[in-house]
Amino acid sequence: MTSPHSLLHRLPVALLFLALATTLGSTAVRAESGPDGMPGEKTFRIICQSCHLESLDLAAAGPDGDSALAAPPMDWLSTAIRMRQNNDEAEFVGHVVSYLRLPGLERSLLPGDVIARHGVMPPISEYGPELTYDDLTAVASWIYGHYNYKKLLPQLQKHLQSRQGSSQ
Repeated sequence: MTSPHSLLHRLPVALLFLALATTLGSTAVRAESGPDGMPGEKTFRIICQSCHLESLDLAAAGPDGDSALAAPPMDWLSTAIRMRQNNDEAEFVGHVVSYLRLPGLERSLLPGDVIARHGVMPPISEYGPELTYDDLTAVASWIYGHYNYKKLLPQLQKHLQSRQGSSQ
């Protein structure tokens, strides 16, 4: 039988583990959340998709098919960034979060003609001032996981080559 004294002695340790588990649990939930607990996908659809189409058929669009868009379509944008980041998820997410917080021409990984056509993105705080670091991480992680890089990469490369050929 356990004495009351030994239970009291273990209580602080049990409370510490409970607090740690609660903190880790809420962090995991928060990392997948956006504003008001929205997951990364919902945040993308509400905030990011106001400028970025989710996808654009590059073959059907032709070399200048995205010219009328406010921003590059997300499928090829994510593929272009992944291509420059050697398809490394941590580098992709880190770059996207950092760029969203402080965009700039010198930090962009896109070709110059794309920047000339669409401009540099304003800071995400102009669109979603309530977005936290965890919210941005959730969105970047969702974007990374949502698009089929192996399928989209050859399409993007072909599109980029067709643009180079049409500009000569």
